[in-house]
Amino acid sequence: MRFIGCLLLVLTAAAEGPEIIVAPDQPVPCVYLDDPLILSLKVPEPADVRVSVSLVDDGGQAWDMDLGDLRLPPGVERWYALKGAPAERGFYAVTVTVAVNGGSFTKKVGLCRVDRPTKISRSVLGISVAAGAWPAGLEHALKTVGARSVRVSLSNADLRQAEAGLARVGLKAWLDLSDEAAAALTAESGRLRVSDTWVGIQLPAASTALFQKIRDKSDLPLWAVADSVEDALGSINGPAAPLASGMVLRLPAPPLPEERARLAWTTLPVAVDLTDAAWIADRPTDALLWDILEMMAAGVSSVHLPAAAVYAPQTGFTPAAALFNVFGALFSGVDYVGRLNLAEGVSALLFRNQADWVLVFWRPGQSGDPVPVTLPLEGAVSVAVMDHFGNALPDTGNPVEGNLNLQLAGTPLIVRGTGGNILARAAASRAEEIISAMLSMPEPAGSLLSGDTRALLESVRKSPAGEGARARYIDLLRQISRFETAVAVGEVDPVSAGVLSRGFLSLARALAVVEEGRGELFLEPVTDMIAETERMQTMYLTATQPGAQGGAVKAEQVLNDLKKLVQNAENLAAAGRKIEAAALASLAQHYAKCLEIYARGTSAAAVTRLDGRSGTPVPPQPVSAQAAAPAQQTQKDDQESAPDSAKATTASGRALQEPSKETQPGSTPSAEGEIVHIVAKGENPSVIANKYGVSLDDLLKWNRMTPKSRINIGDKILIRKGKTAPEPEKVRQEPDKESPTEPADSPGEEIIHVVAKGENPYMIAKKYGVSLDDLLKWNNMTSKSRINIGDKIIIRKGKR
Repeated sequence: MRFIGCLLLVLTAAAEGPEIIVAPDQPVPCVYLDDPLILSLKVPEPADVRVSVSLVDDGGQAWDMDLGDLRLPPGVERWYALKGAPAERGFYAVTVTVAVNGGSFTKKVGLCRVDRPTKISRSVLGISVAAGAWPAGLEHALKTVGARSVRVSLSNADLRQAEAGLARVGLKAWLDLSDEAAAALTAESGRLRVSDTWVGIQLPAASTALFQKIRDKSDLPLWAVADSVEDALGSINGPAAPLASGMVLRLPAPPLPEERARLAWTTLPVAVDLTDAAWIADRPTDALLWDILEMMAAGVSSVHLPAAAVYAPQTGFTPAAALFNVFGALFSGVDYVGRLNLAEGVSALLFRNQADWVLVFWRPGQSGDPVPVTLPLEGAVSVAVMDHFGNALPDTGNPVEGNLNLQLAGTPLIVRGTGGNILARAAASRAEEIISAMLSMPEPAGSLLSGDTRALLESVRKSPAGEGARARYIDLLRQISRFETAVAVGEVDPVSAGVLSRGFLSLARALAVVEEGRGELFLEPVTDMIAETERMQTMYLTATQPGAQGGAVKAEQVLNDLKKLVQNAENLAAAGRKIEAAALASLAQHYAKCLEIYARGTSAAAVTRLDGRSGTPVPPQPVSAQAAAPAQQTQKDDQESAPDSAKATTASGRALQEPSKETQPGSTPSAEGEIVHIVAKGENPSVIANKYGVSLDDLLKWNRMTPKSRINIGDKILIRKGKTAPEPEKVRQEPDKESPTEPADSPGEEIIHVVAKGENPYMIAKKYGVSLDDLLKWNNMTSKSRINIGDKIIIRKGKR
């Protein structure tokens, strides 16, 4: 059944006038590329009518069609396919004129031609809905043009309407809360009551107290909202930073170039919400496309346009709506690589998804005759040239001696391809930009670069891909390791060092692309370097000692960075870019070394000072076998001098028994005294050998492995003991995710739950169908208690 009124964009000029619907086969005026454009007409009385249709695209090109004289029966809807209508992607202003009974009736609507939603992926571009009611049909408009990210700020009554609309089309959204709305929610007892429609919450950046209250009541990500670049940068380094997952910068228009440069160095992801619908309406679509790409190049994670600037029930879509299709089809999942110098006055931005790349170049603010542009392809394949809506351009020429010669007029051109040295060219340019910014960084961050580091950066800037590039890259990784270790031990202020940390990582990632272009192989395999990185991550996650909150926040940031680096390295290796994959794996391995410091929760470590002077802190001690063991083992006390007999405790203060060295959870004894151990997440051969009190050499020999062998979760490892091991401690496994409220086997049954990564008391209570208050009481905990991976939590089924 069709949506009534404005959903169908019906115009009835008078009681006896015709009903005119553009694209009646869709709930909103949108046409897929492989569908014809349909016009629907209906009159209340029999009539002879004459119909003409005009379409004008975003660039001013017009198409005029005349359906001629038509005889319409009363009250019957008739559909007509408009032959000769354009089939390219983009926006079209449609005007339908119907002459009937001596009068003339006109219908105007904004139409988009787009790819089908199944071909559109999540992209950087989204929609924000604020103030007033949820516009009728907005959810269909979002889904059809390819919008996948939505931010909503409405009254409680309108929120219910928005939830119902989003659920109809399978979309979820971010919930933007005012101070008053957040305070009302946090005043309610128990967990935060929000529906499954919402994937995250936004709060004003200054509302630090509300941030803490929401964090205590919800597991949803929290983003801080600021209304200026200055406020955003201040908040990123302010008290709300440890609680926020990112920053939303709410501006009437895109940030200026100097503001974008500052955003590129933030330690939290930044999203930009553009709020001035009138400014967007006056902005040419190609210019708005370039604005968004420039923000992407500055590291902005998403850009949201106000719904009023994209769609209105009475008039349909605006030109800006067509950009959602562009970003979903061409720029989904891409990362910024760098700029290319193609011709004077021409700006060129290169983005990539592994080996596939998208280049956009334009002459901002320029007009007049087209200028020749030579694009160096150098081995790229599957090259295609398109307009700024993604339509293929004919007669754009073929590559000549590895170069593509094009004429650039007043609108952007998009070129897609795979491979070639164009990625390395753009990355080298990006590396030079990053180094220039790092060397000119003001105090206090600028003073943290030693003379040796500055000399190395200058050397890289002069020749990112020249002779000795590999040696300089490895030296840079060592500098990154020293720098992050200095931050970890407290020798460097983490706030001042934050921008340099981002700079070092961005520079190393750019140079990894350059290394792929150079073609010189790494000696150490990618798998070995990733395995070492994962070992250090596991060591931190399973051996973390209570420490300063700032250190914990910084360590979590390191873990997030490492997760992305490892994932990228694995994806690149699978895509055949093995040199870049090895470069990123090596970066991750060096970067992860600081986790040893964070794991101990202490600043006692020896580092080479960044200013070149000798350091005085106490040298770091190796992490003990017990501290490096997986989550089932106990955690050591902060002090190395604690008595051997001291028992580790959970957050509730209860003593934990150390697992038997003969048999561990996850192992099965055999009749011959052999144990089959099932590998759990984070385990490696050394950790397993320590668990069972056997030598690593023996374990490797029994399983026909070498020191560089890599094991996977679920693998079976043979342990040969001199006698049959006793039965392992019976630990009740957590319920299956599909059955979160598994019934108790018997009244009063007691279950021991082993805490896994990412769990909190509320989640555990929900899994077993018990109340949070009871779980806290059984374990001598409070709502503020913190639990760690491997802690044992008592669950008493059938008891209170």
